Amino acid sequence: MLVLFWRPGCQPCRELRAELTPLEAGVAEMLAVDADEEPDAVRRHGVTTFPTLVFYKRGRELHRLRGGSLPASTRALLAAGS
Repeated sequence: MLVLFWRPGCQPCRELRAELTPLEAGVAEMLAVDADEEPDAVRRHGVTTFPTLVFYKRGRELHRLRGGSLPASTRALLAAGS
């Protein structure tokens, strides 16, 4: 599962959402959390930078990417799953 923590007024957040949209079909599950609407979720997950993309497997956090666009290696890995 991928969880994207983002803010509507954040340009890098909007760019990352656009980058992830074509990859959604190949990912088991993806959730976008609007930090302005879900501040408790942001706090519970310790997110302080936007955008933040968190990778989970069976409820366990595997990896966290903060800010900006996806690294090429992550893009390739996600694209391979689609």
